[in-house]
Amino acid sequence: MSTPSYTAIVLNKASRAKLLSVLPIPHGWEEFAHHMTINMGAAEKGPAGSLIGTEVQLVANTLAQDETIGVMAVGVETNIPSSNQVKHITLAVNRGVGAKPFFSNKLKNWEPMTPIPLTGVVAEVAQGGNIIR
Repeated sequence: MSTPSYTAIVLNKASRAKLLSVLPIPHGWEEFAHHMTINMGAAEKGPAGSLIGTEVQLVANTLAQDETIGVMAVGVETNIPSSNQVKHITLAVNRGVGAKPFFSNKLKNWEPMTPIPLTGVVAEVAQGGNIIR
């Protein structure tokens, strides 16, 4: 069994597709729209230890993008805690400027947007995005 890189709410395919179809991703940026991080490492290290496999509702209600650091994300509301200061889902990064998904934690210019309901499942995730459990 792989070691968990992080515990997250992993979006289902329909929610991921909804985000990527509604919000324009800049040309040449790598799409993510995969998860909202709960904590780094295994679920037992954070608040979601007993929630693995639980389906969760989220609402994307803010949007932030910073061309300088090369990242775009939506802020989300959910009753599941997160170790991040702002609960969010990284939508895309500009690898051309050296951006990485965790740069979303640096975003400051959150703007309100039309709410988008989303669904995901609490899971432990290995490096590379594969669900472990």
